[in-house]
Amino acid sequence: SMKTDRNLLRRRLGSTLVELVVALGVASGILATCLATIHFLLSAERESVQSAYRITTLNRLSRSFRSDIHSAASATIERAEGSAGNLILTLPKSGKIAYAIEKQKLIRTADDGNGQLHRDEFRFPIGATCRFEKTSGPERARLVVGTPRRPSRSLTSNKSTATNSADHAIVTLEAVAGRDLRFEGAR
Repeated sequence: SMKTDRNLLRRRLGSTLVELVVALGVASGILATCLATIHFLLSAERESVQSAYRITTLNRLSRSFRSDIHSAASATIERAEGSAGNLILTLPKSGKIAYAIEKQKLIRTADDGNGQLHRDEFRFPIGATCRFEKTSGPERARLVVGTPRRPSRSLTSNKSTATNSADHAIVTLEAVAGRDLRFEGAR
């Protein structure tokens, strides 16, 4: 009876192989769930940072675009072959501001007539579209920007992207040239 108690005691001190496998299985399941959650959170954080960058870029562009057109005496759109077009704003006092569309960016250059004074770049995600439009009536210029709803994961893209409005969030900026000059002659 003493020998049986000793064997029973020895058996209870350790764990069986089955218990060890079950514990490892549970631990690996918990680890897999944690890794998937961390991956999801990092992806969500990256997308929110990219979205905040796009919103900030569009906000800066909107302020500059409207301010420039309102202070311009005239606005003309130049289209060259193979180019998305340029918007040239002529200022009342011998200066000009040019907006040029290149691949994934819009470049704004200000010139006082003696040379380039300032240059801004507004970068957009891969697959974004930009175009200038001129409307009928008063000197009204419009910039239409389409940004992909889901940003591309790759840094470069060789595929042609669809400009379908369902695939893109469309933002339209519109302003009237010379709005700030309306009352200048009344002084």
